[in-house]
Amino acid sequence: MKRINFEDIIQVCIGSAIMAIPIAFTQESWQLSKTLPAFKIFLIFVTSILFNACFIYYGIYQGNLKGKVSRFISRIGINYLITLITITYLLYILDILSLSNSPYLWLSKIIVISFPASLGGAIIDSFDKE
Repeated sequence: MKRINFEDIIQVCIGSAIMAIPIAFTQESWQLSKTLPAFKIFLIFVTSILFNACFIYYGIYQGNLKGKVSRFISRIGINYLITLITITYLLYILDILSLSNSPYLWLSKIIVISFPASLGGAIIDSFDKE
């Protein structure tokens, strides 16, 4: 298993954007991020991390982590961080995130839209793995 390189970063960005753009344009996702309580937003975040971990474990590492645990954990973190940055940028340029909104509202919109986007990023990233 190779290390994360620039190609991996681009793949995660593109996969995240492909999944996020249709969702980012829906009023339902904006309303959901406004109305869900903080605990549910946290659960969406945790579920997203767990789904990513499962996909990366079985899809990229094929269930074999011998000597690769630190790479596995870092891949999950890096993939999700790249997704968060991509989503934040997309929502900002689409003017869905405005500077007048509260930081909590920013974060909740980013997390709600990052849930499917992070899986899209992980899936696209896995296409060229052995």
